[in-house]
Amino acid sequence: MSTSNPLTAMFGYQRTAFEQTQTAVFESIKLQRTAVQQFADALETGKQLQTHGNELKRTTLHAYVDAIEQATPEADLTGFHEIVDEGIDALEDGYEQNWDAVIEGIEELEAMSDSYSETVDDSFDSFLDAQAQIEDNTATIVDQVESVVPDEQVAAD
Repeated sequence: MSTSNPLTAMFGYQRTAFEQTQTAVFESIKLQRTAVQQFADALETGKQLQTHGNELKRTTLHAYVDAIEQATPEADLTGFHEIVDEGIDALEDGYEQNWDAVIEGIEELEAMSDSYSETVDDSFDSFLDAQAQIEDNTATIVDQVESVVPDEQVAAD
């Protein structure tokens, strides 16, 4: 294969440009994954804050019922603590279902991202393999033409 062939340089430039594109695509995918992970982390923090908020509501409502009982001993507030607990528990169950759905969505997004990344990687590898094969075939053809055509005729053209 001739190393001074302008086609060799062209293939080299093409390969370099493609490899730089490949690097940029994978950096973009990495950035997207980082953003999704940071979003998931923020959601986890939000979930913890919500749990603490629910416990604060529960404690506050129980204290309120206790204060009413002490202030008005004649009032029959039997079962109010249970009503408070049931209400907060139902609220937490609803929130938990929402959190589970969000987490499932994030996990599906991560799985799709992994699949996409593998497909893109395979595509880049296939292209580079095909490009290398085309470069080899082109070099072989150029070498064959150079061996058949006299040097004087190539120089005259």
